[in-house]
Amino acid sequence: LLSSGWSMLMYGQLLFAWESNHFDGIISRRASNLEYLTAKYWLIAIKVLTSVIFIVPALIVSMNAFVIGLICLIFNLGVNSYIIIFAGMFNTSKVEPNKSAFMNYQGANVIHFFIVFLIMGIPAVLFLPFQFLGFPGIGIALIAIVGLSGFVFRDKVLAKLAEFFRFR
Repeated sequence: LLSSGWSMLMYGQLLFAWESNHFDGIISRRASNLEYLTAKYWLIAIKVLTSVIFIVPALIVSMNAFVIGLICLIFNLGVNSYIIIFAGMFNTSKVEPNKSAFMNYQGANVIHFFIVFLIMGIPAVLFLPFQFLGFPGIGIALIAIVGLSGFVFRDKVLAKLAEFFRFR
């Protein structure tokens, strides 16, 4: 999951904090919350899709490693991107991009731990029961199906996230 989701995770943990200096201006624009979150989703999706470059070397190891990398990519697009957006709504810390990056812990809080726990935990919960029963292929297929269905229903999920964003 991290091979295709590391950049999503690094940017997404501070998804709204990056814009903390001018967040009021963003919210007061004509764009709706749904359009704003859809743009955030596609920014995350582009980060995930460009990370496919790091999955291609898995072909050297085996075709199975490559397929698992692609399934993780699908899961990151269809599930983890929404988790990142949702959890980012709870991060109230500011990030000032003008400050030095050295020893800078702006925006860091306990939310980041929960994000990583969810991103790694959900696929494990889907996969491990089938692994213990001796059917790991079913677990991998389930992860792919959940990720693909999340991507197919992205408009509905983003609409729900926009409602929650407005509430927050």
